[in-house]
Amino acid sequence: MPDPAPAPATPARPPRALIVAAFAAVYVLWGSTYFGIAIAIETIPPFPMVALRQLLAGTILFAVLRLRGVPLPRARDWRGAVVGGVLLLVLGNGLVSWAEQRIASGVASLVV
Repeated sequence: MPDPAPAPATPARPPRALIVAAFAAVYVLWGSTYFGIAIAIETIPPFPMVALRQLLAGTILFAVLRLRGVPLPRARDWRGAVVGGVLLLVLGNGLVSWAEQRIASGVASLVV
């Protein structure tokens, strides 16, 4: 009779400090986004600010990928990206930025 398959190895548990550091990074990076929005909308209207932010991030990401040799997206890919981008711009970040004119950035980050 053949030997049964060995039990799968249990993955090593990460150190507690690494878990705490990961949560801290999420809290700081996530929270700083909403704090940055609160600062930016003091001088720039919310929707143009979000549009500029998305355009800058998209341009940087596109340039990095092209420099790494990733081919240009096909027309079908652009359509999906435009739909997703508009939804993110208007419904996601746009409405959060608009709301931050009336509520604190900490409250906005918790709600989201």
